[in-house]
Amino acid sequence: MNRRYRKTIIAGNWKMNNTLSQTKAFAEEIKPIMPKGKWCNVVLCVPAVNIQAAVRLFKDCHIAIGAETCHELDHGAYTGEDPFWDTWELDGVAPVPIQQICTGGDMRYGFFTTDPDIKTLKDLEGKKVYITQPGAESDIQIKNLLKAAGVDYGKITDVSFSSIDEAKQGLKEGRAVAVYWTASTWIQDIATTKPMYTVNISNDEVAKLNELLPGWGFVTSSVDSGEFGLSTGGDTLAVPFGIYVREGLSEDVVYDLTKAMYENHDQAVTLNPQYMEDWNLERALIAVGAPIHPGAVKYYKEAGVWTDEVDAQNTALLEWERKQ
Repeated sequence: MNRRYRKTIIAGNWKMNNTLSQTKAFAEEIKPIMPKGKWCNVVLCVPAVNIQAAVRLFKDCHIAIGAETCHELDHGAYTGEDPFWDTWELDGVAPVPIQQICTGGDMRYGFFTTDPDIKTLKDLEGKKVYITQPGAESDIQIKNLLKAAGVDYGKITDVSFSSIDEAKQGLKEGRAVAVYWTASTWIQDIATTKPMYTVNISNDEVAKLNELLPGWGFVTSSVDSGEFGLSTGGDTLAVPFGIYVREGLSEDVVYDLTKAMYENHDQAVTLNPQYMEDWNLERALIAVGAPIHPGAVKYYKEAGVWTDEVDAQNTALLEWERKQ
């Protein structure tokens, strides 16, 4: 597409962070440094309870406000989103079932430990481990992962920390010996003071996890030795990112959107090579986290990437959804 006709948008998602007073303080801090000219559109997606205040606070500095769903925990990287079968239940708003268009990039998760003797999930029994905040979506994920591995959660001392920063300090001080979190730079901070190791999550355990949580779409992945300062690498799991639409969106619209994405993928990669490279046709169906929209199915069949395995996964989710 000709750059003259492109609209540049920079958007930030606050997740479950910032109270009303913090939103006000942030607005006062950012207003003086916002450029006078409008060379791009800026969007902040704030927790739903802050929308009204945010619209008022940011209206004079050309920042648009988007909506972020809510979560029962008071702060953190939570969006309140659940798998596709949980629909929005708000007063005066009809349920909004969703369907998947594609997958692309993913985020790796796993257990990481300071104890070299913890090599498998089963080895976590009898140890002090930071799981996550009770009731969080990740809490459901982790406890089912342990179940898939045959781990007795009752034999784990689930240590409570209020944030990943506190968990990092807890690992350094020995108050916990393992943490479940993203494979990212937080590990490196600990690895500068004591060795950090990867706890292996096998392909079979990921497969069993998907059976326990249909529609979550976990995939196998790995972490390399030396990555983020890790003393050992190993197999782990990943949660793919996806693009989803309302169930009733026109088949023609979704077909055209899907076709345009993949037939112009090379151009998209030039904008952000590190991120967009993974949003290719080969990774479009690495996980089926919700029923695939018929418009997308039409394109995938034409492109020759719709397989019997994907069709079976899609059919199973459609049947599962009808039973709810």
